[in-house]
Amino acid sequence: MDLALGKVVADILISILKARSGTKDSVPTIPSGNIERHLAYALNWSNRLEMYGLPPSETDSTTIPLTIFTGPRRFRLNHGSSATLLESDLLDNPGSYLLLGEPGAGKTTTFKRITRTLFTEEPRSANDTYDVPFVILCRDLAPHDTLLTAVAKAFGIPYSNRAPQGDLSSHEYWCDQHPLMEVITEFLERCKAVLIVDGLDEAPKAHRYQITRDLSSLALHARAAKILASSRTGDHDRVIDGFNVVEICPLTDDQITTVASYWLDDPTEFLLSLASLPYRDIVDRPLLLVQLLFIFKRKGKLPSQPTEIYKDIVDLLLRQWDDERGIRRESTYATFNTRRKAEFLWEIAYHLTYKVKRKTFSEFDLQTAYLAICDQFDLPRDEMEQVVKELQTHTGLIVAAGYREYEFSHLSLQEYLCAEHLIREPFAHRAFQYLLEYPAPVAVAVSLTNASAWLAALILRNDTPIPVQSVHSFLARLALEKPRFTVFEPFGVAIMKLYRDTSYAHVVLGGDEDPDVIDRTKAMLDALASVAVAEESLRLALHSFTAIGPVTNDEQLLSLSRKDGVMPGRDFVIPAGVCLPLVIHRRVMGASHV
Repeated sequence: MDLALGKVVADILISILKARSGTKDSVPTIPSGNIERHLAYALNWSNRLEMYGLPPSETDSTTIPLTIFTGPRRFRLNHGSSATLLESDLLDNPGSYLLLGEPGAGKTTTFKRITRTLFTEEPRSANDTYDVPFVILCRDLAPHDTLLTAVAKAFGIPYSNRAPQGDLSSHEYWCDQHPLMEVITEFLERCKAVLIVDGLDEAPKAHRYQITRDLSSLALHARAAKILASSRTGDHDRVIDGFNVVEICPLTDDQITTVASYWLDDPTEFLLSLASLPYRDIVDRPLLLVQLLFIFKRKGKLPSQPTEIYKDIVDLLLRQWDDERGIRRESTYATFNTRRKAEFLWEIAYHLTYKVKRKTFSEFDLQTAYLAICDQFDLPRDEMEQVVKELQTHTGLIVAAGYREYEFSHLSLQEYLCAEHLIREPFAHRAFQYLLEYPAPVAVAVSLTNASAWLAALILRNDTPIPVQSVHSFLARLALEKPRFTVFEPFGVAIMKLYRDTSYAHVVLGGDEDPDVIDRTKAMLDALASVAVAEESLRLALHSFTAIGPVTNDEQLLSLSRKDGVMPGRDFVIPAGVCLPLVIHRRVMGASHV
């Protein structure tokens, strides 16, 4: 930073105070060094990024300019396209801006980049007429600070509160004989400053109304100055006069590739690995993308079990991201702590997935799901909107998807949260129906538990044939989730039942199944049956069956019949007949057993 800049800014402030004091002798004393210290602080703040669990990184070398919607996402109709802005437009275009975004979307990073631009680069256009950035972080405000007093303290502007004595709720700040608002407005104007106010949602709740009033007044009076403020999307619940409200867009594929290239010498392997994983959708937020890049850079691969990532990301969004930055978000509801929020999200994800049966849901859908579960969390039945707003602000896991529409931030996380409910579902028999309706969360549930026992209980719940399309979808997702199976005899029986249902699909289900889907499903079953613990489970299970001979329509498939005396169990229905490919039977039992 040019040291002369601090002197120029200080001289401007002194001249303002002199002009407003009326006499030279009564000019208030400005503590030396305040302005230089603030500018150095702003420069240092903008230079580095700190993210949970990651080493600090340089802003210039690891970030990109983000794309910005020209209005809040929740007011877009029918998910239609919306006009966008560039980061540079926030400086080039007239007026002040309120920048919205979900947790980890890049709000603070965008403001750091703009601060760096003002300090280190020449104006890029004739409309960029600003000379200096001033930075206020709302999370650092003292308990009784307003925006005005925070700015005054940062620059050493003397002030007093002329509110009636004892009335702590009233604010009437003056600098000598002039309202503090007038002095600060003139100071910003004369400096051609950009006042950056980061994290309105992180300010003490009791002071947010006054802070937004101060922001509005500053923005409405700004001509040569500009105000840039940011907030989490869920916390934006009132109009702030004088501001254009915009929202950060999700990362595009090209932007993801560019960020990856900043962290990795060659991002090709990372991007190829990511493309095959069920949580690939989470990387549309910079925070979550960088978390995965750091894991890949450190370990040379992404975690083999997606459930590890689901848990870490949900924990990051629920708690760790705020904890790392020293932010405590108080709930309006006494018992609605982080753990209870997680449980609520499990329940609401389940209801929306299997009861409402929608991924994007209306306000009415959300109300229906909320009313079904609010009592068990001691939440008021008539405050659904407030509870959802708190969840959106605190976690960013439920977001506005359009006008009066909502969705989970990422489908993979909705499926994971739903699965957390399923493994705790007291009526486990329903899981079979869920497998038929929407197999993905069921496959995730298998991966979260004793995988062999849960899969066996699911498939052997009854002897009803499972449609091959459901089996195909379930196995495809199971292959991505990579559950840790163990040797378990009913697990082997379940595999043989799936072979039977798939092989007889054209008979049992009236010939409506696609032959290509049947072939792909058999190939996935072959892959599952070839895992060592699956082979041992099959070997144990085959002791309960007698080989009959090749299946009529498929000589490569062996038909097996349950032995006399082997009775269906209480927890697992042992089918009367199952199937297994001859090649697998020989591998497991030896050719002499056929």
